[in-house]
Amino acid sequence: MKKLFKWCLVILSIILIQGCSKMDTVKLAASHTVERYCSIPEGGRVALRKQVAKAVSPNSISVNCAGD
Repeated sequence: MKKLFKWCLVILSIILIQGCSKMDTVKLAASHTVERYCSIPEGGRVALRKQVAKAVSPNSISVNCAGD
């Protein structure tokens, strides 16, 4: 029984560690995407917003750039 409990803890730890590393990947990708988006001039962002709105409809995404 103790062996089974230890194996369960090991498996659970591995799952949690993998989940955290994937979250870091998502954070990095989101950060990179937002930085690139905010570096585009306002007119380009308006056009890009329309394309993204169509692509994710009926859902939505909102990005607020610090310089705006």
